Amino acid sequence: MVILKTGLIIKEQEIIGIEMDKLTEILPPDPTKNDPIGPSENLTIITQSIHSCDVLEAEIFCYACVETNPLQSEITIQMDSVGVKIERIINISTSLYKILKFSGIHK
Repeated sequence: MVILKTGLIIKEQEIIGIEMDKLTEILPPDPTKNDPIGPSENLTIITQSIHSCDVLEAEIFCYACVETNPLQSEITIQMDSVGVKIERIINISTSLYKILKFSGIHK
């Protein structure tokens, strides 16, 4: 998670994308009656994986709430960088029946 933290601090999309893909590629979507898109539980697993790292705090900001094509979800990540609190929001592509995919960072 150190590489992910560095990517988040400097807002380097390529680094973040590579590290997030490592987390998402092992989680195929699992559509259910309550989640016809499929990856809701996977977003929770990814967020918990990020949060389990001592240097990153993560929580789901919203699930499939960014109305783009495909829909996007957002995860808020907070960290300390040399005594300065940094917050980033990453967007995760939340496609029907597809593996979650990093799609951008802001804030």
